[in-house]
Amino acid sequence: RRVSIGAGAYSVTQLVIPAGSPGLDASSAVIKGRGGSTTGVIVLGSTIDPLIGAFISVNVDVTAGDPIAIQGYSTSDCIITGCRASGFVDNATLNHFGLRLNGACKRNVIANNNFKLRINPTQRGFGIAIYGVSNASVAFGGFFAGAPVRADDPAVANAIIGNSVTDGSYAISLQACEFNVVNGNSGYNQNHRGMFTGDSAWFNIISGNSFYGWTTGILLSYGSCYNSVENNYLYTTYIGGEAGVNIQAGSTFNTVRGNKIVSSANYGVYVGPDCVGTEVLSNSITGSFVAHICVENDWLPARPANNSFSRPNYEAPPAGENWSHVTLADVVIKGNIFGAGAATRNIASVFVAQIDGPGATSLTGVRIVENEQVSSTNVGTNLAIYRMTDAKATGWIVKRNNWHPTKPFVSSTPATPAADWSPVSAANDNGALDPLILGGTIAVPDGTTTPSVAHNGPPLMP
Repeated sequence: RRVSIGAGAYSVTQLVIPAGSPGLDASSAVIKGRGGSTTGVIVLGSTIDPLIGAFISVNVDVTAGDPIAIQGYSTSDCIITGCRASGFVDNATLNHFGLRLNGACKRNVIANNNFKLRINPTQRGFGIAIYGVSNASVAFGGFFAGAPVRADDPAVANAIIGNSVTDGSYAISLQACEFNVVNGNSGYNQNHRGMFTGDSAWFNIISGNSFYGWTTGILLSYGSCYNSVENNYLYTTYIGGEAGVNIQAGSTFNTVRGNKIVSSANYGVYVGPDCVGTEVLSNSITGSFVAHICVENDWLPARPANNSFSRPNYEAPPAGENWSHVTLADVVIKGNIFGAGAATRNIASVFVAQIDGPGATSLTGVRIVENEQVSSTNVGTNLAIYRMTDAKATGWIVKRNNWHPTKPFVSSTPATPAADWSPVSAANDNGALDPLILGGTIAVPDGTTTPSVAHNGPPLMP
């Protein structure tokens, strides 16, 4: 039988729940760390003998300075529920964690836990962090090698449901994790990201979560591939944050669908270098500071001439590396609804840019389809496109969008703020935009009953 601890306060340096134990129910008690452990007040198994099939419910007080409330190693088939952790103190050198699981953790249910982290910590604070075993031969999920790779032994099939995380830096972080479900969680006042995935995080479902008060709501980075980010509510009033959903660094074939993004971050959804095959579908976005949706293939230290909407490169890549390695292709922006921009701003609803950075890559096959701009407030441009080399900006398609009738369209290059629309290979049903893309209208004389007219631009889409 699992061990139960009744009401009361119990002081421990470290409490280990060994392999083979059916678990611990100390939800009515307070387990107080003494500040003497950097590896967890509550420890689930060990690196040699993982805890499997146990029930865990504990209330941890870390006011003595312990940086980790609950630590597990390859923990599997456990139910971790009703846990609480609070009282984290600031530490100049160590991150702090409500729940940290390392190794090939599998099939755990992590539900209805409540972690109160340190507000604005010097280092990083994580509510729930799971670290599978990453690829030993290729770091950063394969990004700097130019191709995503799978983790060697990922954390698989964990259900992270209904948890609440307040303050700290990240509510939830998944690295080297596959086929996990993150649903119905709440993150409040994280000073970096509501949720982060990286280091080969593949095939995860991130849905129905609410993240409030962040610089990025959900960040998919460093080889996070084939994930689904759906029906989340992302809200922040911070000015100058990155994005509601930020996809970058070789994270490919992800779907961002049906999210409600109310945010004064720079972008509602941002798609960056090497993020091939991204789908941005049916999201509602309002309040953005620079653009509601931005797609670009590379980063430069500063925005180039005649470019008002690109994301500057915040820092140089590691020595000898680039931020872009492959052609950014086949990004789909479809069915999104765009509201007002941030107060006092003149944003673009959609911005697409081919950037000539050190990676010397191209941007091709962007599809902008059936989107709707419903507000003109603080919106300066419906659609803005930018390219630095014509031959590297090809096959962009714009069709059946309902742009705001009072707002303009912008095509520019470093040489001219009013360039032609040659990157767009096909367009139709875009209102005032179509004549710009198609190279002008053709007049048919009065009385002509059966005209045969060839337009003077690229072919229309059927």
